[in-house]
Amino acid sequence: MSGRRRHQRFATVGSYEGALRVRREVVVDGPGDDGTLSITSDVPATPDEILTLDLVADRTATSLTVQVIESRPVMREGTVRHALRLAVLEGFTRC
Repeated sequence: MSGRRRHQRFATVGSYEGALRVRREVVVDGPGDDGTLSITSDVPATPDEILTLDLVADRTATSLTVQVIESRPVMREGTVRHALRLAVLEGFTRC
């Protein structure tokens, strides 16, 4: 039959590890009493997932490595959002 491919469309050459960085805007609700951060996101996260959170304030950027403790759906302004509780792994010192 014409139009069929007789060759592979892709090939793998060994195995590689990598990271995919997808930027999303979130609202930081604030720090918790137990040293965690609470944020609101448009998308859910998986518990134990490791993320990078870039905070920008007053033209200063801080990058935090965080781990998702909890992700649950919440209603905000008539829209389903996701409340995330994050444990800060590195990059943040509390004043």
